[in-house]
Amino acid sequence: MEGALAQCSRAVLNPPAVFLRDYIGIDPYNTVAFTFADHPFNSIGVTHMIFSLVFAIGYCLVAEVLPKIKFWQGIGAGIIANICVYNITFPALGLTPPVAEWPLYEHISELVGHIFWFWTIEVIRRGLRNRITKEPDAEIPLEQPHR
Repeated sequence: MEGALAQCSRAVLNPPAVFLRDYIGIDPYNTVAFTFADHPFNSIGVTHMIFSLVFAIGYCLVAEVLPKIKFWQGIGAGIIANICVYNITFPALGLTPPVAEWPLYEHISELVGHIFWFWTIEVIRRGLRNRITKEPDAEIPLEQPHR
């Protein structure tokens, strides 16, 4: 399977497509998950959105319990997620070719994408938390020292 993965375009055999095909048994390119406004949404996009939501919500929950995960305004979590998921887990599960076979642009794209994704999650998490609780994060004092 790895040889076939390495030879195919990563745009065609992306992790959600391989996951659906090899682990769930769904043909990802011939399966419409749902239709909205006469536009079909394939199972690849829906699977990617579900994984993204699970990770985003998980990050928000963990940030409430372990605030250190928010270092660098979520950028650190993006780097960690990229390494753990794309560089370790996906190749181990056969969802991607071995990391050494990836072109440089893919490494850069995944890393930058995850950095921006987690930074955005953190900005939204903080804004929602402040609006819902009317308080800053627990580790931030309510009163700032006078200058």
